[in-house]
Amino acid sequence: MSFNALIIWIFLIAIWFILTRTSEPWMVLTGLLCTAAITIFQRRLFPPTPSLRWRILLQPIKWIHYFVILLLRFIYSTLYTTKLIITGRVEGAVVTLPSALTDKLGLFLLFNAITMTPSTIAIAVDDDLLYVHWIREKGSKGDWHQIKESIETRLVSIFTERKGMGDR
Repeated sequence: MSFNALIIWIFLIAIWFILTRTSEPWMVLTGLLCTAAITIFQRRLFPPTPSLRWRILLQPIKWIHYFVILLLRFIYSTLYTTKLIITGRVEGAVVTLPSALTDKLGLFLLFNAITMTPSTIAIAVDDDLLYVHWIREKGSKGDWHQIKESIETRLVSIFTERKGMGDR
C-alpha cells in the first residue's frame, strides 16, 4: 500500500466514524473493510495523474463556487419541479447534450450533478455526449442547456489543464 493510499484510507475511516458515531466492534470492522475496499478500487477506477492532484488541491475557490452553483441549481430545480407537479404541466423528454469536458472525473462529476438536480436523470455518457431525461413544462423547450452549462462551466475551469500545472 502506497503512502497516498494509506492517507486516503485514514481519511475515509475518519469520515466513516464521523458519520456513524459508534464504536461497536461490528461497525468498526465494517468501516475498516469498506474503506479498504474503496481505497483499493478507487485507484483502479481513477488512476492517479500528477496534474489531477494539483487541480483538485490548489483551486479551493473554484470548488466552493462549483458547490454554491450546484446548491442554487438544486434549490431552483426543486421549486420549478414542484410548480410543474402542482400545476399538472409536467412532461418528460430525453435530450442529448454535448459536453466541453474531456477529463473523465470532470464528466463523472457533471453526470452526477445533473442526476442530483431534481427533475433530471443522467442516463448515459458516450464520448462527449450526455443523455439526460429531463422534466419540463408541457410545450416548452426546457432549460437544460442553462442548468448543464452553469455546472459544466465551473467544472471546465477546474479540469482544464493550465500551463505549468502538469509539471508539478
